Amino acid sequence: KDSATGSSASRRGSAPPSQVGGIATGGEKSGGTRGGGGGSANGDPPPISQTASRYTNRTQEVSWRISAWRTQAGQFWDRVSTHPLVRWPLDSWLAFKRRSAPWCLRTIEGPGFQCTMFLITVYALVGDDIRVASSQKPADVTFNIITIVTLGLFTFELIASCIGKDDYFLSFFFFLDLIATMSLILD
Repeated sequence: KDSATGSSASRRGSAPPSQVGGIATGGEKSGGTRGGGGGSANGDPPPISQTASRYTNRTQEVSWRISAWRTQAGQFWDRVSTHPLVRWPLDSWLAFKRRSAPWCLRTIEGPGFQCTMFLITVYALVGDDIRVASSQKPADVTFNIITIVTLGLFTFELIASCIGKDDYFLSFFFFLDLIATMSLILD
């Protein structure tokens, strides 16, 4: 015990006398109020400004962590992208894309290709139904060959659009075309 005050708080560290060891010793509550403490002694929630302050601090902490992660990821990519085993294929791909982008764009936006893809799209929508409704079993081979050609043309259009159009890859229309192409596998 402390000889001057007769208390044992000095042996327990720097806890305030009202909360020694996490137990309320005075008339205060020890964080048991709704909303994480900070309210009055009768259990009322803390004032809105205190709650908003806690929310703002948490939001700032999350924002800081995200920006720190992006910085670390950026630094990691900077180190990885300069490695010769990564740099050479990346440079080769960018050079290939730069050379072939005009041809891909001209091809997929040409009127002949557009008309062909329109007819192929109509076939993809109703071809299997026509096969079931109007043909015999031996004709399935012909319809399967046409479906494989259709799948190939849709795949070509998807790849050519990724190369020829700058904002196409991972856009809404990219995923729409990808799902449509993958649905042909089921036919």
